[in-house]
Amino acid sequence: MLEVKCVDHLAAVRKYADSLGAAVREQLESKLAYLEHYRNDTCVCELMVDFAPYSFYFNMMGPTKPDGSRERWFNGGLIHHAARSTGVGSPEYAVTLDPQDAPHWNVHT
Repeated sequence: MLEVKCVDHLAAVRKYADSLGAAVREQLESKLAYLEHYRNDTCVCELMVDFAPYSFYFNMMGPTKPDGSRERWFNGGLIHHAARSTGVGSPEYAVTLDPQDAPHWNVHT
């Protein structure tokens, strides 16, 4: 399950992705779906604004305990990468070992 705590930011990032084309928007949505359905829907992903442009911070909350509570299992980011980015010599805050020709998002933990 995806618990969006930054509805306006998500809308702005989707609008940005739309401006870059359907394939870019589809790639963003596939990463959001990955987080939403992580571990066969037994976890809840809390999605929040990250300081990196067009990016998100997340807490992955573990499966529900018998008392109904959840604990943070791990955290990370859904980070935006510009086209062909390596993070070297640019204002990006994360690197990717697979630079692509289009802007894209990767999950970093």
